[in-house]
Amino acid sequence: MPGHSEGFVRSAAKFSAPDTALSSRSWADLPTREGMVIAVVRGMAHLFLSHLDWIGAASGATSDVATLDRDLDVTVDGMTMPMSAAPAFGGDPLRVNPEQLYVAALSACHALTFLFLAARSHVLVTGYTDDAIGELTSEDGRTRMATVKLRPHIMLDPSASVERVRALVDKAHRQCFIGNSVSAAVSVEPTITFGTPLRDGVGSEAA
Repeated sequence: MPGHSEGFVRSAAKFSAPDTALSSRSWADLPTREGMVIAVVRGMAHLFLSHLDWIGAASGATSDVATLDRDLDVTVDGMTMPMSAAPAFGGDPLRVNPEQLYVAALSACHALTFLFLAARSHVLVTGYTDDAIGELTSEDGRTRMATVKLRPHIMLDPSASVERVRALVDKAHRQCFIGNSVSAAVSVEPTITFGTPLRDGVGSEAA
């Protein structure tokens, strides 16, 4: 996500030089600085912090799988997300599960990378949605996310070139940080149309 990170480097380098010597500081100290802020310095690793609380502990200790409460609260930058295991694994279907967030992270990373590349190339994108699908499989005694299919619907201004947009989609696929960090096979199947997305009944679309 080039645009996302470049902009963040400019806005998030809030620590003085001693604060950036992360090797000499405890990770536990980091969340106390401006909440869950991320320390970013050019030429160094970007640190992304998350806090997890097993709230299911209120239902009792881990005495039995059948009665295990799998509910979690995960907090990032002061925003708390209710999470649990997937329903197939005994989780609460009303809470987000890690498998969904895995797929969502790949979808969002590709979208942000593509939109940055489009803006840098002055290609006018008017709308973007994605209905991504991840497949969890078991093989050789290991369960893993084997494939993720991104299915972005990209809407363009009539001045935009479909060929140019397809090239940017391919480039975004190669440059997505999250996509480059996973072992699942990630594919992208874009649908490209012209128009503007419907917002409160206003908008148009043409194939």
